[in-house]
Amino acid sequence: MYSDLVRVVKKIALEAVETSEPVSIQIGTVIKTSPLSILSDDKITYSEEDGELILTHLVKDYFVDITVQHSTDGIFGNWDTTHSHPDAGSGTIPIEHEHKYSGRKKIKIHNGLVIGEKVLLLKLVGGQKFIVLDRVEDYKNVSGEWVE
Repeated sequence: MYSDLVRVVKKIALEAVETSEPVSIQIGTVIKTSPLSILSDDKITYSEEDGELILTHLVKDYFVDITVQHSTDGIFGNWDTTHSHPDAGSGTIPIEHEHKYSGRKKIKIHNGLVIGEKVLLLKLVGGQKFIVLDRVEDYKNVSGEWVE
């Protein structure tokens, strides 16, 4: 994926030299997320809805497949694991109870932008379109499980 981005940036730079129009790199601020709108350094608002923004995977949510081979952790401690199921009665799950899961699994990468984030914009040659390359600061919206 990184090599594809480098290839795109090189192509844009080459086109800029050929047309004698310099590539413009700006910092923008996300002012709206749906549809995505970004206020650029030159105080102009650009919108994904108007086709002015091209997003890389670094700044949008997307799905990927992963291959896993894991099992859930057993239950530790002095927990009451008694529970029941309809038509199956009541029982106690053994403390060492676990579930294996493996294979190809679809997961969602949460890279979508949030209001207030600063982003790096690469203006396309001869137009009012920008590639939103990446954030210029750490993520502002990290809230999943296991985050410390």
